[in-house]
Amino acid sequence: MDEKTSDSESTPRTIGNYRIERLLGRGGMGEVYLAFDERIGREVAIKKVRSDKASNDQDRVRLRREARVVARLDHPAIAQVHDVVETPDGDCVVMQYIEGRPLSDLLLQGGLDGAQASNIALGVVEGLAAAHRAGLVHRDLKAENIVVTPLGEAKILDFGLVKETTDLGAMDVETAKGLVLGTVSTMSPEQALGQKVDARSDLFSLGILLYELFTGSSPFWRERWVESLQAIRKTDPPSPRALRPELPPELSSLIERLLRKDPAERPQTAAEVAEALMRISSRGDVLRLPRPGETPVDGERFSSTELNINRLMPPAPSEDNDETVGRIPVLKRLPPWKSAVVLVSLLLAVTAILLVWAPVSEHDWVLVLAPVTENNPNDDRLPDAVLAGLLTALANFDRLHPLEPQDATQSSASVQRSSPSVQRGSPSAQRLAAGADEVLSSLIHCREERCFVVLERLAPSPDGAALQSIRRTEIPLPSSQDLEVAFALDELIPTIYPDFQRRRPFPALRPDAYQIYVDLRSRVARGLDPRPEDMLSARDLQESSPSFVEGHLLTARIAITQGTLQEAITSARLADENDSEDPRCLALLFELSLGSGDLDTAAEILQRYATIARSDPELWRLRAQLEAERGELAQAVRLGRRLAKRRPTPKLLRQLADHEIQLGDLDGARTNIERLLNLIPGDPEGYRLLEELSAKTR
Repeated sequence: MDEKTSDSESTPRTIGNYRIERLLGRGGMGEVYLAFDERIGREVAIKKVRSDKASNDQDRVRLRREARVVARLDHPAIAQVHDVVETPDGDCVVMQYIEGRPLSDLLLQGGLDGAQASNIALGVVEGLAAAHRAGLVHRDLKAENIVVTPLGEAKILDFGLVKETTDLGAMDVETAKGLVLGTVSTMSPEQALGQKVDARSDLFSLGILLYELFTGSSPFWRERWVESLQAIRKTDPPSPRALRPELPPELSSLIERLLRKDPAERPQTAAEVAEALMRISSRGDVLRLPRPGETPVDGERFSSTELNINRLMPPAPSEDNDETVGRIPVLKRLPPWKSAVVLVSLLLAVTAILLVWAPVSEHDWVLVLAPVTENNPNDDRLPDAVLAGLLTALANFDRLHPLEPQDATQSSASVQRSSPSVQRGSPSAQRLAAGADEVLSSLIHCREERCFVVLERLAPSPDGAALQSIRRTEIPLPSSQDLEVAFALDELIPTIYPDFQRRRPFPALRPDAYQIYVDLRSRVARGLDPRPEDMLSARDLQESSPSFVEGHLLTARIAITQGTLQEAITSARLADENDSEDPRCLALLFELSLGSGDLDTAAEILQRYATIARSDPELWRLRAQLEAERGELAQAVRLGRRLAKRRPTPKLLRQLADHEIQLGDLDGARTNIERLLNLIPGDPEGYRLLEELSAKTR
């Protein structure tokens, strides 16, 4: 059943005295409907906790709190609360219906000019000041939670994470110690670490919002959430004027102060920020700014989709430059014949070192492509069942590690989720993008009353330029029931991968529990926004299937998207307890440890990783990441470059270029960004690195 049908069937006709018109959307705390108040003839928005068995008391408490605190606010930049309705299915908050578009949509579609951005910024900061005066901290201020009306006015929505505070140093914390709530790439350093937050935490998030409004870039967004957390905690983004030199110095300085890591170094109140913004805007130069995508560069105008790599890069290395870390140009000082002898000796030595050091993996990372369907008009969920079944089955075999289709592309909640050229590209291009060793493709075709699946194992040809078929087989699918499909595929894997031994049996699962897994995995893979019920369904899956590793890993991924990092850690540990030899569990625990700043635990996890997969290149990429977190950037770059010679995956090239920029080796970063964009043209993270690199050269 598709989502529209499901939404239509679950949408009530009335709530109290309000006639429901349609479902507007789902958020982290509840569902939102457009309704009509027939008593006074106005449209309203109604927010309610989902009504099925998965709702809980905590959600209802949060919804009531949201209604109570927002009702205390009276400001044109904050959506008003009109009513609270109690129904047998749960509590509902009746709010002002705001017609308009999310600010995040406007930013993605080219941004705003200076006058528009200034008007929105002033509205948001004044609304935030009103909330702070009432003793409230929003904790999830971001572009997605701001609606811009047709008149260009900003309205702050979604106070679902709001907290009451009696002063700047005290917070009424209702969540468990260390639990992180909010959106990863827009939270403050103290919030990211699970510490107490106050109004100055909102000001950090406001700084991110202003940075996006006036530069068109996100200061801390990274491809992976753990890198976003690390950037928030440790990295200073390029100055706004480095990205847009025409910005007034006072505006750039204000944004930089808002983004200080130490709350004491930020402006202390939203009222102070509002006064500064009004003073800056009154001079008129901000109001004349074009949209970020129209910023002049060298007398030209360009859009963000037309960036020329050579224009934003520093000049290519000259003959006098050496490309090694440390720059030791010795050959140019020797006579030609001695240079030749030294060069040959160096090449032989480097080759010997690489043969000893460079990881030659005995583990196979297999990219499982999304199934292709033919003549399958009656069962829309069969491709999802086949894909989930293959991913589950492959993980049961020793040294086989499945990669999902989205692992071949970029993902983000606020920018393009993938590079279209790769997503629609050949299996070979997708393998390179994912950093996989092999590819497993599947074709579903139906004849009369029965469907069949054709599996084909593809591996790189000797020259690495293309993929060649190793094995191919076809079986009839037993039925459309998800679990039976998975059983059949699990039995088929040994015929496709005869050189790999089964490591664990197929997990004991109930059909209804596995169906929940297939549905949740499908939503996550498609990059759909998390629904309130997703986390609750994932918890039900964990409770009913405690030995299901894939279920625990999926729950951790959902928890990460919802900002509940402590729950993600718990789920990752459950996965690891059930399979201590699965490198995917260790890699996730490693990233969670880095994200929380626990470098000692991260190092211990890498030691365990080395005992089960010492030759796995991913181990060495993670080791380089740890070295960078320890402040050993030169060592991180050395490790990254060695690995890039054998396995230049997009993930590694992004990491390596980022480390080179931090180290100040802009020539090295230039080379690796070029390699990245050759692999994935239009890569969003590549363009972010380009912007950062260009800012360093101005």
